[in-house]
Amino acid sequence: MTRLRFDVYGRFVVDLERRDGRWCATYVGEGRRRPAEDVRVPAEATEESLADHLDVLFHEYARPGQVVRRLGQGHAGAL
Repeated sequence: MTRLRFDVYGRFVVDLERRDGRWCATYVGEGRRRPAEDVRVPAEATEESLADHLDVLFHEYARPGQVVRRLGQGHAGAL
């Protein structure tokens, strides 16, 4: 199982987990997790393309200079 965590423009955190050949998304924050049913990632998306995919999905939340970035392991995830 692969789980990757992304900071989306400093506004919220999304976990993407590879399960049964597909990507499942979860919103993470302040000790809580909830399914991100509005986040659809194609099964064929690679780990390297996930930040770009999230950028396309959430670009309306971005301010100039903000990016979607992958967070390292051990990050608490709450912003």
